[in-house]
Amino acid sequence: MRDSVTVHIAAPADKIWALVSDITNTGKFSPETFEAEWLDGAAEPAVGVRMRETLNRVKAVAEAP
Repeated sequence: MRDSVTVHIAAPADKIWALVSDITNTGKFSPETFEAEWLDGAAEPAVGVRMRETLNRVKAVAEAP
């Protein structure tokens, strides 16, 4: 199954990217995620970085990769 949604935002692309690529913001916008944090000193998305996410529904903590 696939789905697609398009949203037009009146803001510069770099500002939007900074907002959505910072996983510490995930809990502000997702009803599923309570909080998320970078691991091992990472501060932004990059190949090989790790993160931890705490989910609301299942009260579980997921780490990736």
